[in-house]
Amino acid sequence: MTWLLSFRSTKYKSTTTVYPLLVSLLNPFPWLIVGLGVVLFALIRLKKPSRLWAVSGVSLYVVLFLWCQPLVAFLFCYTLEGSYPSTIKLDEPLPVVVLSAGMLEPEPGKERWEADEITFLRCNKGAQLYREGFATPIIVSGGIVDTAIETTPRAIVMRELLLNMGIPDEDIIMEPDSRDTFENAVLSANILHDRGEDTVILVTTATHLYRASLCFQKQGIDVIPVGCDYQARKFRWRVQAFLPSQHAAVTNNRALHEIIGLCWYWLNGRV
Repeated sequence: MTWLLSFRSTKYKSTTTVYPLLVSLLNPFPWLIVGLGVVLFALIRLKKPSRLWAVSGVSLYVVLFLWCQPLVAFLFCYTLEGSYPSTIKLDEPLPVVVLSAGMLEPEPGKERWEADEITFLRCNKGAQLYREGFATPIIVSGGIVDTAIETTPRAIVMRELLLNMGIPDEDIIMEPDSRDTFENAVLSANILHDRGEDTVILVTTATHLYRASLCFQKQGIDVIPVGCDYQARKFRWRVQAFLPSQHAAVTNNRALHEIIGLCWYWLNGRV
């Protein structure tokens, strides 16, 4: 009986190792990227284009291939996330500001907007800090960004989410007018200054923390940054980590968005 249990355990471990690799290999995305490279090099060999066209095509393909690499996404995000913790320890609680992210449109026949996954993770981190006794009150910051379709400020949705997580209503403050990170900082800082506060725990996505922290510091607020939704916690050395991945491309896009946003804010004196 012991040998049977040992065999089943070994078989289970093998399955949990092989299955993710099998899923990655059956995903068409890596093969599309590799196939595109094969077609490109075949065309160069057969059609013999000018050196300029050949170099341009190969260069664009190399950039595309690297952009879809998990290792590149890890390193890119680590430059933004590496110095920020996901936990803190304080002697006394401080106000926490939770920044909004995206929203999900109402289901057919309904008017209620919902928090997207990233907004949920940010609120969940704020609620966690509250339960641990480090954060009170919780300021939720976010208004209507797309006036063409949105009907509910994000702060209202975040408040309802925190209430469902067990946070008392009296410990939630809404800032429902901001439309971007800079306005998050300006309007939240006004609330903090009115309360006589100049230090805050800032909760947002880890890749977003650097730009958001600079915006709050520009408003005279000392920031204790706490991240969530980290993309660069630990790199796992396995076969899948070197296959082109749509998730890696999306992650690189998020990091690039932050770099572009940081440059734009710097040029406009917002950080």
